[in-house]
Amino acid sequence: MESLGPGAQGTYLVRTLTAAYVVDLDAATLERHPAVSAPLQFPAPADLRRDHEPVTLAAVLDCRIGASMTVLIVLGDPATAPLTVRQTTAVQAIERVG
Repeated sequence: MESLGPGAQGTYLVRTLTAAYVVDLDAATLERHPAVSAPLQFPAPADLRRDHEPVTLAAVLDCRIGASMTVLIVLGDPATAPLTVRQTTAVQAIERVG
């Protein structure tokens, strides 16, 4: 699969250079799992707030092989928390898992 486009449904595993993301478009959640190591040109993968737990996914702005994935997420109460833009390192693979 080359990209996640408008109208996509289901659950996907998106692998980047420094992390793997479970993107559940039906449940509107995103879960980040940092890689144990990264390519030499990158620093060690950073630990981000709410790693390993699902956060509310407001929108997938861009997700395609070779480009950064850009998403809008909510890191708190969806009724009151502001949207957060999260941008990844380059996407290496997109696999449908559900």
